[in-house]
Amino acid sequence: MRCPPSLVVLSAGVGTWLGPAVAEARPQYPNVFKETYTKIPRNQVQCSVCHSQLKEKSLLTPYGTDLKESLQVRNVKDTELILKALRETEEKFAPTGQTWGSYLLNGELPPTGK
Repeated sequence: MRCPPSLVVLSAGVGTWLGPAVAEARPQYPNVFKETYTKIPRNQVQCSVCHSQLKEKSLLTPYGTDLKESLQVRNVKDTELILKALRETEEKFAPTGQTWGSYLLNGELPPTGK
C-alpha cells in the first residue's frame, strides 16, 4: 500500500519541525552586551562575538572563553550577574596583549583571534 503524497510531505515537515534544536538561544547575553557597550552598533552584536563562526557553536572565541570563565555557571539569567561578568572580562587580556575593555569601551568588537 502506498502513502498518499500529501502524507509523505506532512511526515517530512513534522520530522523537521520536531527535530532537536542545535543551538540554545540565550538572548540575555547579547541584550546586556548591547546595553553595556553602547558605542558598538547594535546590529554588529551577533552570537559570533563569543561563538566561533564554525558550525560547531560550542567553540568559543577567545573573548567568549574569558566571558564564560567570568560567568562561572551556564545560562545565567540575572542581568546584574551578566553585567558583573562583562566588567570582569574587560580586565582580561586578549591574545593581542590589550585588554578586552580597550576594545569594547572604544566601540570595537573584540578580535576573534583569526
